[in-house]
Formats: sequence, structure tokens, C-alpha cells
Amino acid sequence: NHLVLSGRFLDQGRPKTTLGAQEGTAMSLDQLKGTLRGLVRKTIETRFSGANYATLAQARGYADGYMRALLDAGLIDQRQLLALVNEERRLYVDEANTRATAAA
Repeated sequence: NHLVLSGRFLDQGRPKTTLGAQEGTAMSLDQLKGTLRGLVRKTIETRFSGANYATLAQARGYADGYMRALLDAGLIDQRQLLALVNEERRLYVDEANTRATAAA
């Protein structure tokens, strides 16, 4: 038997901790932004590593869904979101330039 609760499937025979987090724990806004930075970074790395389309689409989907959730929950506004994505892109380009300069 499975029970749908808040969009998640719960196996009624298992403890709730199998969802990956302890019941009642919450992430801070900084932790949420850190997760988003990681998803954006993964998308950028996937794009420029020459990965196949399916892998890139999956990375984009995760990042897009996470951004939508933060926006819909009112935890971040569009201006803050764009600033975070632009900063992560800039960091990636700066790191790539540093690697290219060191290799030359």
C-alpha cells in the first residue's frame, strides 16, 4: 500500500525517515540557495562538457523545477534568482579562464 501525501509516495510499512530528511526539519534560505547553486553549476558543467542531450535536459529540468518551487513559495524573487544564476555563471567562466591560463 502507498499513500500520497504532499506529492510524495509513502510506503505505509516504512518509517517516514526514508524520505531523505528527518520529519520536522527545515532548510534555511542559505541552504536552499546553496542547493540551487549546485543545480545551476551542474547544468553549466553538463552543457560545456559535451554531455548528451538527455543528460543536459535532465540537469536543466532539475534546476528549472527547483527555481520554480522557490519562486512559487515566495522564498526568492526573480531579481534575486537572476543574480544568483548570473553569479554562478560568472564563477564558472572565471574558473575556466584560470584553468586555461594555467594550462598555457
